[in-house]
Amino acid sequence: MAAAEPVSNPEAVFRAFEGTTAGNILAAMALSSWVRVYPGAELEDRPLVTRIARRCIQNRRQILASIPAATALKLTFLAGPPWDKQPWKTILADNTPTAEVAFPLLLVQGLEDAVVAPEVQDRFVREKR
Repeated sequence: MAAAEPVSNPEAVFRAFEGTTAGNILAAMALSSWVRVYPGAELEDRPLVTRIARRCIQNRRQILASIPAATALKLTFLAGPPWDKQPWKTILADNTPTAEVAFPLLLVQGLEDAVVAPEVQDRFVREKR
């Protein structure tokens, strides 16, 4: 199995960017996917979150297109960290790997990654050996 820059600790990523426009974009993408998978997970600002999640963030133009909706989320749903409340707290824990990896895993991580911090991935690798 291989993983390219996976988020081994989503809470660390969310907290590192908490309250920022980039953090709101990342949170919207995660929450949008989780709301489709977890019954009972609801978003009060689902249209804004969905609008952000439908966009890519691979270049400046794509990121800039998400800024208005991400800024609006600061005033509403993401004004307080959703991962501190249920059901998001449990969903976040469910999406954080905790068990040892029982099979060979190739983890690829860029040292200049500005979102998924290399030191978080290093810690994950050390803990899962």
